[in-house]
Amino acid sequence: MEKLLEELIDRLEEMRKDILSKLRSNPVDINNRISLLLSGEALAYDTCIKELQRLIDYIKESKLKS
Repeated sequence: MEKLLEELIDRLEEMRKDILSKLRSNPVDINNRISLLLSGEALAYDTCIKELQRLIDYIKESKLKS
C-alpha cells in the first residue's frame, strides 16, 4: 500500500507542476479567473500531497512499533 501511495504522490506532483507551468505562462492578474482557479487547484494538490505523505509516515511509524 505504501508503494501505491508514493506512486499517487508522484502523479499528483506531476499534475501540480503542469498547473504551475500554466500559471507561469499566463501573466498573473488578480482579477483573472483562470489564474485564481489554477492557483486554487495547485493549493489543493499541495494539501492532498501533504496528507498522503503524512499517511505514509504514519504507516512507517506503525510498522516500526510492531
